[in-house]
Amino acid sequence: MIHRLDYGVQISCAGRISQIILTLYQKKDTITMSDLQICSLAYEGKTQLFQQILNENPQLAVKKDQSGRTALHWACSGGHHRIAEILINNYHVNIEEGDDSGWTPLIIAVSAGREEIVDLLLQCGADVNTTNSTGQCSLHYAASKNRETIVKKLIERKADVNVRDCVNSTPLHRSASKGNSTITKLLIESRATLNPQDTGGNSPLHAACEEGRSNDVKLLIDAGANPYLKNKDEQTPHDIAAKSVINLLS
Repeated sequence: MIHRLDYGVQISCAGRISQIILTLYQKKDTITMSDLQICSLAYEGKTQLFQQILNENPQLAVKKDQSGRTALHWACSGGHHRIAEILINNYHVNIEEGDDSGWTPLIIAVSAGREEIVDLLLQCGADVNTTNSTGQCSLHYAASKNRETIVKKLIERKADVNVRDCVNSTPLHRSASKGNSTITKLLIESRATLNPQDTGGNSPLHAACEEGRSNDVKLLIDAGANPYLKNKDEQTPHDIAAKSVINLLS
């Protein structure tokens, strides 16, 4: 069974997802604005006023808001490269700082598709394999949200293509379930494990079949994914496949 959550992420697991995971996602999705002026300015890209306030009180560069986020987190979310540069180069803020849910600036920038800021953070040595409180790293979000160029950059920086989150879902589960076939191909070419099973016993092929992702099903089958693998409900990919892809499994 495929459970969908907000934030553009799909998680495969058997039965009910634990309430704590749902709570984490719901909590994160409700954070829309900071209670700190400096963070709001960073998110809105008001560079001149932002710089003026920091000149008067440099400690604000690392002050955390109600969600444990600093101005850098919000600059990454809003896509404001110049503000991120100021914080990193002039105030030497910690680029690995996670918020209350473990989201680092890089994870936020990747999830939001802020490629220029992703480049900046990678150039500064950001850890591509850091995970948040649900075990997800930058590559999970890039694969789920079809960020092809970012996926390539993360893999070039030695991102773990087989990383598992708290329900044992890998980036390949994400791309296959979403139908992001270009990324599925990239992950396969980068030697992603073809038959990893999540906590429900579902493989990427299970996910692609249930969602009717024909291109991903073909890529996985051609690469050697096991069409006879059973999940915890004793179902093979064929058993749960959408009609549009059943012929690809025969």
